[in-house]
Amino acid sequence: MWVETLCQWFKENQRDLPWRRDRIPYHIWLSEIMLQQTQVATAIDYYHRFIGVFPTVEALAKATEDDVLRLWQGLGYYTRARNLKRCADVVWQQYDGIFPNQYQDLLKLPGIGPYTAGAIASIAFNRRVPAVDGNVLRVFSRLDARSDDIANPKTAKQFHAALLPLIPEEPGVFNQALMELGATVCTPQNPKCNQCPVSKYCKAHAEGMEMQYPVKTKKTKQKQMPIGMGIIYHKGKLLCFKQVEGRLLHGLWSLPFAADLVDERMLRNQLAEDFQLDLTEGRFVGQVRHVFTHLIWDVHIFVFEARNAHAIDFPEVRWCSSDELETLALPTVIKKVLSKGIKL
Repeated sequence: MWVETLCQWFKENQRDLPWRRDRIPYHIWLSEIMLQQTQVATAIDYYHRFIGVFPTVEALAKATEDDVLRLWQGLGYYTRARNLKRCADVVWQQYDGIFPNQYQDLLKLPGIGPYTAGAIASIAFNRRVPAVDGNVLRVFSRLDARSDDIANPKTAKQFHAALLPLIPEEPGVFNQALMELGATVCTPQNPKCNQCPVSKYCKAHAEGMEMQYPVKTKKTKQKQMPIGMGIIYHKGKLLCFKQVEGRLLHGLWSLPFAADLVDERMLRNQLAEDFQLDLTEGRFVGQVRHVFTHLIWDVHIFVFEARNAHAIDFPEVRWCSSDELETLALPTVIKKVLSKGIKL
């Protein structure tokens, strides 16, 4: 049976990753949130950094959101960081800092979906529940030659149901083995079938059709958006604002910008009105491109001098020195822009 073979292979060949060295729920949860949209090599450094600053749920719960976002800089998908903080608050306040050990209870926590709940429940608490991520979707599609579209959310539910009766006595080992196989052997391109411990059980391999699986509909093409952005100075300080709830990059600090306004005069007039400033004529200093999940920003950067420095009440606005900028949670796109006009 492929389940036993796969689990044994994992025990003998698993990568030495820091979150695998214990079964502490907090460590497993943190690593799984980081790994949702981040490569393992990148996540390792951030994981060590987070554990160093926030060694417990209590420490994370008592931190400010700005503290968390600042430490998260560079990982992207900042909703994960905000949910990380919200989840820590709930675990600390409602569960006395102890993660619930049941799958259904884990699902109720902020930022935890079926996959993450399955990973925590199985690895930390030995609950017999699947953890279906992208690697598992691909591996099981090939093993069972399933033509279900993995871009359809219903497919994960169907695979969850199909895997449930297969889970052995060590569910954490089983789930991690499937993930590990997908990450290191059964890769999207050029799968290493000659190194696969369960290739003889794989229906796709038997048919010589490994690359036909999994079936996945193409993503919608990313929308490109021109952005005019201002680096606005006054007496050696730079204007920054905290993006409001419900907007892209909310909770992070940004530079003033306007969509579809890349003409200097039109951008200057808009930013002057938005922030109630008297601005000198702007100087174009360059352009950067930043790719979000469903959106591409082509940012046109202008440097302006403000003749006045009063700040509007909403959103939160600050005039920052270069040193003060380093204390703010800045998204990668803003760091790219600043590199064109100011040294951090």
